[in-house]
Amino acid sequence: MEYRAHIDGLRAVAVLPVVLFHLDPRLAPGGFVGVDVFFVISGYLITRLLCEELAAGRFGLARFYARRALRLLPALVAMLLGVAALSAALHLPHEQAALGRAMLAAVSFTANVWFWSEAGYFSAPAEAQPLLHTWSLAVEEQFYLLFPPLLALLATRLRRWLMPVLATLTALSFLAALRASAAAPDAGFYLLPFRAWELGLGALLALAPRLPALRGAGALGLALILLPVFLYDATVAFPGWRAALPVLGAMLLVGWGGTGPLAPLLGAPPLRAIGRISYSLYLWHWPLLVFWRVAGGGDSAADTALLLAASLLLAALSTAFVERPFRTLRARRAPPAPVLASAAAALAGVALVGHLAAQGRLARHVPAEVAALAAVAEYAATPVHQRQFRKGAGGCFIGRGDGGFAAYDVARCATPDPRRPSVLLFGDSHAAQYWRSLHDALPHARVLQATASGCRPLPATPGEPRCTDLRAWVYGELLAGVRPAAVVLGGRWQAADLPRLAPALARLSAQADEVILLGPVPEYDRPLPHLLSRAALGGTVPGDHIRADRFALNREMRAIARRAGVTYIDVIARLCPGGAPCATHASDGTPLQFDYGHLTLAGATDIVAGLALTFD
Repeated sequence: MEYRAHIDGLRAVAVLPVVLFHLDPRLAPGGFVGVDVFFVISGYLITRLLCEELAAGRFGLARFYARRALRLLPALVAMLLGVAALSAALHLPHEQAALGRAMLAAVSFTANVWFWSEAGYFSAPAEAQPLLHTWSLAVEEQFYLLFPPLLALLATRLRRWLMPVLATLTALSFLAALRASAAAPDAGFYLLPFRAWELGLGALLALAPRLPALRGAGALGLALILLPVFLYDATVAFPGWRAALPVLGAMLLVGWGGTGPLAPLLGAPPLRAIGRISYSLYLWHWPLLVFWRVAGGGDSAADTALLLAASLLLAALSTAFVERPFRTLRARRAPPAPVLASAAAALAGVALVGHLAAQGRLARHVPAEVAALAAVAEYAATPVHQRQFRKGAGGCFIGRGDGGFAAYDVARCATPDPRRPSVLLFGDSHAAQYWRSLHDALPHARVLQATASGCRPLPATPGEPRCTDLRAWVYGELLAGVRPAAVVLGGRWQAADLPRLAPALARLSAQADEVILLGPVPEYDRPLPHLLSRAALGGTVPGDHIRADRFALNREMRAIARRAGVTYIDVIARLCPGGAPCATHASDGTPLQFDYGHLTLAGATDIVAGLALTFD
């Protein structure tokens, strides 16, 4: 296939925002759209390659898969083995077990399905998952498995149906993606059926018989990619319709970027050089960042520059000494059978390493008490957590994948008892964490619960439908029919919430006998159990990782509550008295928090026990 220099330049335009977004989101707040650009490039290039081979009568599935194996697997296998070695040196046992399971998913080309199945509001943070980025590789690998046979069938047997069928499948995938962005956002993000339209548009571009001359198409394409890079951020619902901008931009640059004023830019040696190492750069930058943080590395500008330089260097070495030798074999058209057999053997070897890691057989030895501390990071998977938050079937805490407000059980969660005073717990997960403790502390009251992950309890706040629907129902129907003895308001408050907080407190004060505002909890830049376990092994102490902005926010919220005449629960003052180092353990000796900030049941119970609440 003819070399097109501008596509290497486009690869650089795709990978650099992804890397910068991961290293420091402030550098490229929407840099994640680079993955969508890669999908378009892959769909285009693979379709052109297949069409050329079909036209020349050289097409064969075994030959195609062998070429893909030589292109993709050597660098992937090297990265996976490198990550396993770093994990053996740095990870705690439960972290390595999770990594081992992810390795098995990566070598079976199902990483996207694995991370989708593990996704959830309380799942391990992205920064703790060294192989999270392999989800996009799995999407492409699944496309490579399914698309060539379909294309060959249509091109050889049903030629006149080729474009209509592919266009229809692409359109259906796009419509499904639009639906999934609201109804099942995690599936919409990770799974091939909801990403296939991006690859499909690249394929349709490759099949177009002749591209008309479009003046300014390349410049428009670059703008459509760069605008989302700087205007989107991690809070926007994505992919959905928002992915259409970078996808269309990628199509314009693939089709027209090689001509016109942008051709010299995309063909410039620096961009082409980064484009040529883009695959290895994508593979290595994320594990380097994760293990840097695991080892206690910081996130200063100097740290970011060091990580970027290390990622580029490692990518260049991987390209030169891992990718390029196998690319030579590919150019020589090595026979498919031995290539595929070798690929299967390599993947089986990595799978064995992953299995051993998943069994904890490669983990370094740590004292039992340290392992017990670290294991609290898995608290969200326990029945205690489910009871604490009231999750699950008929639950009163609506998660992202629970089906929206329709899953909320009004009868169970918010029906008052006329014989007892009602106390309404309203907010996001930082409210829901107190439900069990409030319920146990107030046996003479009926504690109603209206909570949803990521949904702070402020009216007229944009958000996912489950958030807006729940808030509208509470402020409208529920509080129109029930006057609670108290509304307990909780959330993972942000500075942007403050202008809306006072009006919300005034509105609730008119609808309830008392309003109780729960202040923010101390937060850390990584899960507290990890910090405690590493501190026990001689690492940095949790206080070095605490978020200072929570303290400033707490002061502002306390002042707003005082002016509004509502009760303010200053959680930070209780856990960090006098600005001293914050408490990290509950009264029973277990960690107060199981992730960056959510309280365990023991931690929430300690807070509630100090409130002396009575509603008779």
